[in-house]
Amino acid sequence: MAVATVNSDGSLNTEATSIYHSTTDKSYDNGLDKDYVMKALSLRYDFMANRLLAASRRFSTAQIIRAVELCAETDYAMKSSRTEPTELLKECVMRIAAGEEHA
Repeated sequence: MAVATVNSDGSLNTEATSIYHSTTDKSYDNGLDKDYVMKALSLRYDFMANRLLAASRRFSTAQIIRAVELCAETDYAMKSSRTEPTELLKECVMRIAAGEEHA
């Protein structure tokens, strides 16, 4: 599975940027489609890619970028803190579901 990380300057790494673009409406303009999403995320079934593409359209660009950042921050916190990983993941999911756009 692809790994999305945030660079030290706050920008998304190349792989994360590709994943982000593969799940937005603009992806079709760039030739990135369901097949690309399936390959990038190692999905076996096309219905999963279709659901991801449909779900991504409900989020703004800022929300999607923030969701990737939150995932990277949560990953780091899980590896570097003593906080229970389940609690960190719950917080991450709630913040994404709430549509957080800014740090």
